[in-house]
Amino acid sequence: MKYRDAIYGRCLVGRIEKGEDLLDAFSSFARSNQIRLGFITAIGALQEARIALYDQQKFEYITWDIKEESEIDNLTGNISVKDGEVFCHLHATLTKPDGHTIGGHVCRGCVVFACEFIVQEIIGEDFVRIPDKDTGLSLWQI
Repeated sequence: MKYRDAIYGRCLVGRIEKGEDLLDAFSSFARSNQIRLGFITAIGALQEARIALYDQQKFEYITWDIKEESEIDNLTGNISVKDGEVFCHLHATLTKPDGHTIGGHVCRGCVVFACEFIVQEIIGEDFVRIPDKDTGLSLWQI
């Protein structure tokens, strides 16, 4: 296990406008507020969604398109740096109209109906994502 102490910076609270892409909105928000390390939590609803599961044997994402409304029961994620740019990594649990839930990695294509969020900035040296040969993922270099 590798870790370091976290020193909190700003806590920013807001909402994402209807029709915006969830991942693009958080990425733009982090860049415009110069947040290079932090965490995200949110609730709300989506008009449609695209989420994914990482296949640990094939080292690739399996994606699902949800072409109906859903509730964001929980969204959590982090902000760090990948390839020199701010990178938002988000996971969500969604409830569909039939009451079933689905969760996974948030991809582009999640269209917001309503979303309220809290972003907590962490001060200090960037966490940089680098390729990890054991998982095929880009993980924090700590």
